[in-house]
Amino acid sequence: MPAKPSYMNVFQKVDVAGNTNYASGLWAKGSGRFQVQILDRAWNEAHPLATLDVTATDQWQQIDLPAFSSGSNTFVYFVIRDRLGGGGTVYLDDCYLHSIGAGG
Repeated sequence: MPAKPSYMNVFQKVDVAGNTNYASGLWAKGSGRFQVQILDRAWNEAHPLATLDVTATDQWQQIDLPAFSSGSNTFVYFVIRDRLGGGGTVYLDDCYLHSIGAGG
C-alpha cells in the first residue's frame, strides 16, 4: 500500500439470504492500515452494513467485523480498502462471511 491512500478496492460479491444476520472477517498480518467493509447491493459507501478500520501487526490476527443484517439485500460486497494512508504491506487470508441466523 502506498504512503498516501490510493483508494483501491479489493472486493467479492457474495450472495446472501434476505433478512438474515451475518458474521464476517478475515486474518491479516503485516504493516499498514486498511479498512474492511460490507456494502449493500447498491454499493452504498455512506451507510455500510459493517465496517472496521484495521492496523496490521507482524503476527497473524483474526479480524471480526460487527455482525450485520442483510436486510432486503440478496447479495452484498465484501470490500478491503486502501483508504487510511501510512503505507505498508498487508497479507490477508481466510476471508469469511456466514449466516448466524434470522434477523431484521
